[in-house]
Amino acid sequence: MEYSGIKTNEDRVTFLSRFGWTVEKEPILEEDVTIPADFDSVFAAYNDLQKTLGLDLARYKRKGVKHYRYKVTNHPSGGTVYANLLIYRGKVIGGDISSAAMNGFVYGFRGEEVKTPTTSD
Repeated sequence: MEYSGIKTNEDRVTFLSRFGWTVEKEPILEEDVTIPADFDSVFAAYNDLQKTLGLDLARYKRKGVKHYRYKVTNHPSGGTVYANLLIYRGKVIGGDISSAAMNGFVYGFRGEEVKTPTTSD
């Protein structure tokens, strides 16, 4: 899977579609974030999810990145589900598919569920 060359909104939507996700055409959130210098247990678990995708946020500590959130329209649960992308200099460096529900889930892009301190058993 190619994670670089992601510069436009169309690139981001196409990237997510490669994993089978259909999202609304425009992001519902676009913000600048900084990857923390020290990972707490929740962020460390989130980075473990990224590692299953061949990514590692530790390489980007203290870096400013773009966070985009899209509403997923084809999740089988039918609930409110989001696709999150973290992008640094035109490259996807992290992200997830996650439920907005209180006891929801966090998936990798391929739909594999990963248990983190914030997900229920």
